[in-house]
Amino acid sequence: MAQIPLLSGIVAGPAAEFIETYPLNLEPTAVDAKIAGKGQFKAPPGTVQTGTGNGADRGGVLWERQHIRVLGTELCEIGPDGSRTVLASIPGTERCRFAYSFDRLGIATETKLYYYSASEGLTQVIDFDLGAVVDLEWIDGYFMSTDGTYVVVTELSDPMEVQPLKYGSAEEDPDAITGLLKYRGEAYVFGRYTIQTFRNVGGNGFPFQTVRNSTIPFGCVNPRAKTLFGDGFAFVGSSKEGELNVYVGGQGNATAFGNKGLCEALNRTDEGLIEVENRDYGNEQRLLIHLPDESWCFLVGVSKAVGQPVWYRLQSDGGSYRIRNMTLAHGKRWVGDSQSGAYGYLEDGRWDHWGDEPEWQFEAGKLYNNGQPFTVHSAELIGLPGRGSGTGSIFMSMTRDGETWSTERAITVKLGERTKRLQWRPHARFTNYMGFRFRGRGAALPGIAALEVQVG
Repeated sequence: MAQIPLLSGIVAGPAAEFIETYPLNLEPTAVDAKIAGKGQFKAPPGTVQTGTGNGADRGGVLWERQHIRVLGTELCEIGPDGSRTVLASIPGTERCRFAYSFDRLGIATETKLYYYSASEGLTQVIDFDLGAVVDLEWIDGYFMSTDGTYVVVTELSDPMEVQPLKYGSAEEDPDAITGLLKYRGEAYVFGRYTIQTFRNVGGNGFPFQTVRNSTIPFGCVNPRAKTLFGDGFAFVGSSKEGELNVYVGGQGNATAFGNKGLCEALNRTDEGLIEVENRDYGNEQRLLIHLPDESWCFLVGVSKAVGQPVWYRLQSDGGSYRIRNMTLAHGKRWVGDSQSGAYGYLEDGRWDHWGDEPEWQFEAGKLYNNGQPFTVHSAELIGLPGRGSGTGSIFMSMTRDGETWSTERAITVKLGERTKRLQWRPHARFTNYMGFRFRGRGAALPGIAALEVQVG
């Protein structure tokens, strides 16, 4: 028996090269089941829908022990049981940016700034000197925003007021400002090609001053393409002369860590449509890069355990990954639907995305017999069949050249058949090397620990 690696597959690329592929809707784990190596597959958590708002999810936040969420044009409080209480109306469809002080929640969307508090309800900042609000943060008593050119702070004594003599700017590079982020008590001003650090120094004018020699020579593509992550922050961007990549940064430095497939996808995507999300729960930190047709997820813990960067891809029914904007509240992982008003929470053991079971797929690493011909007598997935729901099929196909694939062969998997062996017997002859592809839907997901192949 030969065991074939699972974490990433190998196929032929368009430039006559071998390239890695990454599993779709299968999350690698690093649990040692004493069957194979530490890399295994499980289903990412699905959704339990608890209600429906009047439009697509625009983001959520935990504020003063309340789960606040914007669904369509409704600012809502989501109760522990999933009940929805409409607090106010916020026009628009754009994803919201939240920042809060000790007594109010700031909400930036559609270039406008709103505050919400239990005593005053929802109010809009209408001071002309505020300008357009591209992004929002709260730091040292100030609500800080940017219009893409200047950095603007509200008055300490009155957050509804802005003084034009207290505008700031990021002047180390003439690139446009794309966002703001607070990290370790300092304000990071993201430009398109640089990131400058500001520290509060007080005074009568703009109260923040650039920290010298701390500018990062990479910038961010838009306000939604960054997030706090681990002991720093992550963002999608580039240098002035470079292509897009994923970076993790902090304290004057940033390092790229995107794989080739993701970078190619980023560079053919409209920069304004890229979003970044951090999901930190259980014993794993997940960084999600949302694109219009799929999302990519990086796993910090698994990557450390197996000694290599571990990514996988997510889609909902062959298109955009619809589960967005996770918020930890009331002991649950609350999420919303990017295409409808559905909202609810993530739950392990569920396979569906808002009622639809997505397809999963992975290619295994190549089997090579030192250039000698060989016959594949059997291929078997070792795992946990019989879970999930109902009945489903797992399809297997093989390749001799990394590009064209054989006719698929199917195995039926039913709920309760926990001892069934997921085995194919192709008795196929190969002259050099070969590869495998497996796919199915949620009901057939077996929880995969190993792929064993018998050759002769």
